[in-house]
Amino acid sequence: MLARSLVERKEFAQAAALLEPTAKSSSPAMREATGQQELENRYLLALSYEGLKRYPEALAAVLQVVDAADGQLKADAQLTCGSLL
Repeated sequence: MLARSLVERKEFAQAAALLEPTAKSSSPAMREATGQQELENRYLLALSYEGLKRYPEALAAVLQVVDAADGQLKADAQLTCGSLL
């Protein structure tokens, strides 16, 4: 929730700093166990990178969400992906 709030307030550097450690340290087993939350965090990280104009990193993060998510999160990730290309 904190990361989402930071992104909504356009405090992208703080959001990225909060989300990067979880994205880098999550093992495959951890990612599978947390599923939807992990995907949401990765999506927020992509939005943070986009806000910081770190476009290659944003695209890499959002593509993982596009590949694994479903429903509204997948739709949001696809829209973000399109804006990054």
